Amino acid sequence: MNILDIVLGTPYWVWIVFSYLLWVGIQATKPSMVPLWRMSIIPLIFLAWSLSSIYARCIACMQLIGFWIAAITIGVLLGRYLMSRLDFRIDASAMIHLPGSRSTLILSMIFFIVKYGLGVTYAVNPIMRSDLMVQGFDVMVSGFISGIFIGRFGYIVYRYRKG
Repeated sequence: MNILDIVLGTPYWVWIVFSYLLWVGIQATKPSMVPLWRMSIIPLIFLAWSLSSIYARCIACMQLIGFWIAAITIGVLLGRYLMSRLDFRIDASAMIHLPGSRSTLILSMIFFIVKYGLGVTYAVNPIMRSDLMVQGFDVMVSGFISGIFIGRFGYIVYRYRKG
């Protein structure tokens, strides 16, 4: 298989997800005002994608769930910490005023590249689906990056409720 075969063999919905993540990431590099509800979209997407990593590869479920819980916990703590250091404000109408940052773009692209790369690996070499190290890497990266987005969103909600 060459790279063209891989790109052409990629389902169309993968390119839709990639385009959305790229668009959101680029938008996040500029200062913006975002409604609180919209801040939940990316964490929900990553959480769903992350959970599907476990569900689709449930050969060694308990180990994978353990890896995922550890990774998402570390990610949530890191995301919360990073957001607490960011200079943002929330107005009375639940609009979050965010400075521009490349972190959303970088994290989204890392997540996509890892998931895409693993998807290609699984398609080209299906035996890799049963390799615990590959599966562990998959769920740990998914959990960690999902956790960062969840931690960031959680901190925003915390600050919003705090007043």
